[in-house]
Amino acid sequence: MSSIVYLKNKRTGKTYAYLNESVWDKDQKRCVCKRKCIGHLDPETGDILPNRQRREKESAIVRSVGFSMLFEQTCEKIGLSESLRAASPKNWRRILTCAQYILSEGNCFTGCEHWSEENLCLSNDALSVKNLRTLLNEMDDEMQQRFFEDWIERQNEREMELMNTVSISSVNEGNNRLRTRAALVMEDLSKLGLYVIVGAKKRLPLYFQVSPGGTMGAPALSKVADNFEWSSRKAMHLVVDRAFVSEESLEYLYKKRNRFLARTYPEFSFSNESISRVKDKIMSLDNSQNILGKQLFVMSLLGYMNGHKCYTHIFFDSQEAESQFITFLGLVDDCYNELKSGKLVEEHDYFYDKYFYTRNTPEGERIVELNSDAMMKYNDVAGFSVVLSSHIRSPEDALCSYMEKDRVESMFDNVRNEEDNSSLRLYMESAMSGRLFLQFIALIVSCELCRMINKRPMLSGYTMRDIVEEMSKIKRIFIPGQKNPIHTKVTKKQMEIMSEFSVDFLFKVES
Repeated sequence: MSSIVYLKNKRTGKTYAYLNESVWDKDQKRCVCKRKCIGHLDPETGDILPNRQRREKESAIVRSVGFSMLFEQTCEKIGLSESLRAASPKNWRRILTCAQYILSEGNCFTGCEHWSEENLCLSNDALSVKNLRTLLNEMDDEMQQRFFEDWIERQNEREMELMNTVSISSVNEGNNRLRTRAALVMEDLSKLGLYVIVGAKKRLPLYFQVSPGGTMGAPALSKVADNFEWSSRKAMHLVVDRAFVSEESLEYLYKKRNRFLARTYPEFSFSNESISRVKDKIMSLDNSQNILGKQLFVMSLLGYMNGHKCYTHIFFDSQEAESQFITFLGLVDDCYNELKSGKLVEEHDYFYDKYFYTRNTPEGERIVELNSDAMMKYNDVAGFSVVLSSHIRSPEDALCSYMEKDRVESMFDNVRNEEDNSSLRLYMESAMSGRLFLQFIALIVSCELCRMINKRPMLSGYTMRDIVEEMSKIKRIFIPGQKNPIHTKVTKKQMEIMSEFSVDFLFKVES
């Protein structure tokens, strides 16, 4: 049986209504009353008004903010934010947030939504798969072209370097075709050819495009430079991949009057002759130089290749020489065992022919012997690298330009991966084009951060990965009811990094 009981609070004068219920208590073996407050009495109407519901306590919100500050200030300093804002007023914040994610976490967008909830970013939106799909499709050719035009004008580079690179994909080879517009992509997407243009002075990427049909040789590079619409106003230099260096390709560039830079394999005849000329004298303290934090022995020669002037820059890395020869010996040992067992590997045919002698005895036994002379010749060039140029006299400038190419190549590796291929629909033309554009934006910021690291002696012991991880440890804590957020303790190392990069600790990253 239930009833309503009214009790007055003597201290406040307010009358409360309680629901009074009689229930049987098995232990006491009698009826007991249980009361529950259901509200208070309105003194004017006599109605029972429900009491105010207790609000749940708000929890503090913790966000990583250190790298966000560095990333956003870098984008503002080089004008990247302005160019994206002009090209895509709607999506520029999301684009930069995706670029920050790539530098922080890598090329796979699987954990992007979770990451965007834990970091203060320019975009307020959670980067869900649905939002990412929409973003990729909205970054169409027209929007990208607007960006390139504004970005190139803003950088105002007089000289540019055009380089080619290949992005290796981890997507299953059985599912490697894109739909429509075959000129955009290569047939086999396990390898995607790209052209990238970099400013010669600031060393920032300015433009990229996919290689039509996957043509990547020096003649194709020269034709792209001729057809590039800004080439009439800018001097375009070519950076040639060593896989495409041959006497014929370099002769083609000389005849076309293209300025070029090409790293070659030590076995390339012209380079091999140059190494032989300096091998006995390169390892001298007078030839020792520190280039981008690496101690190298360096010599430069001015020679002529088929009557054309050629600057030859020869670099020797003693640690690399040891590493290369150890790797080579391991490969030779594998090849020896393969030849003895008869279980040959097609990719090793070149090594079988060059470094081994094989014969069969009348009894049918296979005899395998090492070609010692060939092995010693390999050891003669281990640790050497050669960069040829038609115009660059400084070995440091030549090596830095080519290291820029290596950075570009590593940045575009595995953009199309198994995890993202289905979720982001990278098998579609528009999605893949937008995904490559995001990678290019991340590449711009990466190049600027690396340039700043190399310029500052205090940061010589850091890699960009070190900077990202150390700065990401700085957290901003938002406490309910407190107007200003607080931060985790900033370490001496973090203060040193912020000082070198001129990061304002009070810089506001929008939440």
